[in-house]
Amino acid sequence: APHGIQVLIATLFLEQYRTGSSFSSSIESLKELKEFLMFYNLPMSFSDIGISDNELKEIIRIAPQTRKDRYSILDQIFIKNH
Repeated sequence: APHGIQVLIATLFLEQYRTGSSFSSSIESLKELKEFLMFYNLPMSFSDIGISDNELKEIIRIAPQTRKDRYSILDQIFIKNH
């Protein structure tokens, strides 16, 4: 999948992770994003673009190591799962 589509799916994935118990405005934004994707028939998951669950786990595992001087939400996911 093109890089832009990968970023789109990652944004949706991370927003779902972030809004798990967050503010209602964030949840509303997530709902609007999903509606936009459905309206334009765009992929909504990593599996939609050919990335398996095992591949996603490996991506999340190695992502924090790619730029050790930067902190991201992926660091939280990695820490939580170990």
